[in-house]
Amino acid sequence: RLSTAGFSLVELMVTISIFVVITGVVLAKNSSFNSSIKLTNLVYEVALKIREAQTYGVSVREFGVGTSRFEIGYGVYFDKSLPAGFVFFADENKNRSYDGSNELVDSLSMLGGNEIKRFCVTPISGPVLCSNDGSINFLTIIFERPKPEAIILSNIGGAYQKAQVVVGSVDGQERFVEIDATGQISVVQ
Repeated sequence: RLSTAGFSLVELMVTISIFVVITGVVLAKNSSFNSSIKLTNLVYEVALKIREAQTYGVSVREFGVGTSRFEIGYGVYFDKSLPAGFVFFADENKNRSYDGSNELVDSLSMLGGNEIKRFCVTPISGPVLCSNDGSINFLTIIFERPKPEAIILSNIGGAYQKAQVVVGSVDGQERFVEIDATGQISVVQ
């Protein structure tokens, strides 16, 4: 009598095929999951840098060691020609704009194909203006003592009630940071 215990060759091939398919699905989803987590972390990092500018601008923060300059506003600057990063700056000359490296406090560079896809401003009256449609070229958000409100500026001027920064990944996922003129900063997923 022959023993019938064990796998036949066909059963073994079917089992291996099922294992390969399941492994492929798990690995594909893992890559997408990792990309989503990295993008979420990045958008929170952008929001935290804006919150840091607000904290510096509202608090008594000296610009430069031993300068006794506490009246300076702090802000963030986004430029559509620099989609892979943005600048955190001190408005040393109080002109409410980023004037170059002498005002630089920190900069954030995005890696792995993530970038600022667009930034938009919502005027008090009128349509939303965005960088991806050519309406605006830069966005500056400044906070000045003693008010926690955001001063939202772009290259076309005007008064804005809200700004939005959209961070995107290579695979098309997007996350948003919204900055309200009242000073509220939130992340939308």
